[in-house]
Amino acid sequence: MRQYGVVRALWGDVLARGRRSRPPDPYCNLLRSVRESVRRGDQSDLVCVWGEDNYQFCLSLGLRRVVLMDPRPYAMKRVHRGRGDRYSGRVVWGANHHWHRWRAVWQGFADYDALVTVDWDVTQVAPLDTVWWERQDGHGIGFRAALTRQWNVRWAAGWRLEAGRSLEEARQVPWCGCFWVSDREFVQACMAWCERVPHWMLQQAAAKQLDTIHNQPISGEVYRRLGYDAEWVDIGHRVYPARPEATVWKMERN
Repeated sequence: MRQYGVVRALWGDVLARGRRSRPPDPYCNLLRSVRESVRRGDQSDLVCVWGEDNYQFCLSLGLRRVVLMDPRPYAMKRVHRGRGDRYSGRVVWGANHHWHRWRAVWQGFADYDALVTVDWDVTQVAPLDTVWWERQDGHGIGFRAALTRQWNVRWAAGWRLEAGRSLEEARQVPWCGCFWVSDREFVQACMAWCERVPHWMLQQAAAKQLDTIHNQPISGEVYRRLGYDAEWVDIGHRVYPARPEATVWKMERN
């Protein structure tokens, strides 16, 4: 019998812990999102954590299954803000930081044949029952995520522009704030992309791997026809509308 679950990840820290900082610290906002997710009762079957403080934090919230991946808050090199001494003591999202999320998914495969991984600030609006899991598995697609239009070109598929494709094609990438995955080779490849190109976000690694598999840009109607579009994720910048009756996860802020 195939096993399914929801896998999450938490990593990061603040060197100047306890100090008031300007600008506001994104790590503190993340911890607030974790608390709110737990308060809402959103499903979390496995939480992969980097950093002893983060591990204790998750245990204090009563999360059911927490795995300490590494006592260090980052498995990769820390990168400081490049604005001189003013921010030199602060750690922000650094090299390969999205690698951690792919690594958490890989860890999830030790327990699950297929899984959903989701950001802490995405709200669950419907339960995940056996019928839902089996329906997703029945598609036979190893990766499914909502196709979105990425307005920040830095986070888009820049290699498509270099190949002479349109800006619209470059902007259309999978939204990896919430996605289904059962293809282990796909996850391994995305981890490798994040190691090779440290500044890439999750959606860039996923888009690059899809393009590599099919030897063409996978966007627009091609993305949907191949079955990659997850109609159960509702976010404001989708290329194709979500199905309200099928929505399970919703992102309020975009």
